[in-house]
Amino acid sequence: MSTPSLPIAADGAFGASPSAAADAVATPPLPGAAAATTDATPDVPPPAPAAASGVAGSTASLGEGAGNADAQPSASKTRFYQLLSEREEKSEGPTGAKYLTREEYDYATSVLVDWQPMVKHERNDYNIQKKFFVGQGIAGNSLREKKSGKKVAIREDLFDVIDAAHRQLSHCQTARNVKKSLDTDWHGITSATVQLCIDVCAACVAKKVKIVAKQPPLKMMTSPTIGYRVQIDLIDMTSQPTDDGHKWILRYHDHCSGFAQPVWRSGSSRHVPCATGLHMSKRISRK
Repeated sequence: MSTPSLPIAADGAFGASPSAAADAVATPPLPGAAAATTDATPDVPPPAPAAASGVAGSTASLGEGAGNADAQPSASKTRFYQLLSEREEKSEGPTGAKYLTREEYDYATSVLVDWQPMVKHERNDYNIQKKFFVGQGIAGNSLREKKSGKKVAIREDLFDVIDAAHRQLSHCQTARNVKKSLDTDWHGITSATVQLCIDVCAACVAKKVKIVAKQPPLKMMTSPTIGYRVQIDLIDMTSQPTDDGHKWILRYHDHCSGFAQPVWRSGSSRHVPCATGLHMSKRISRK
């Protein structure tokens, strides 16, 4: 008599149910697995949606922060060129700036690259050939000033060049120091242009602390009694003396009552009557 066969699980254990064996057989092997035995343990549930949303939220917040950081230089750059355009429009005479626009830069470079000594050129082309020459750089041909050999600055790249030097010097607030570092390589950048870039720097503007002058509160001058505080003024009348020889007018003003009394005085020592009944001795010299 034949012995009935028991169902065998995928892991080799006896007594497993036929449904479990069927599930184990039906499970396809992982791609790239080399004849590995399939585990009958139930599949691990996928991560909760909350965790995934949390990661996505943090990633989004980081992206927003990076966007804000990129927006600050963009706003500063826009403001820089607004101020630069206003300064160029208001300036009646030469501003001392020797930078070129992108169009002028490309034209000067093309003229010097295609220069032929035996061909007649325009007057402007001769001025370009006199002032500049084309030097070989890492990124290609670069226009340079003949006397100094420095690179000619381009107006559209002014902010990027100055801002890079400004950041390299740890946001230096002095335009002279930033310009000194730029003068080693660049020609045509003035201190006024550097100051414009420093003024619109978001980090530098945030650092500035407004100094407010502290003025102590005003105190009212009070006099408790009549005669406590008085004011005496002398009016010189020596050019028009009176018939009896008086040359001065003494004005006595009491601070408490506001009473004022002008008295003609001569050069002798006399007692001046006060509003309080007190007496003040005042000697006025005759001149």
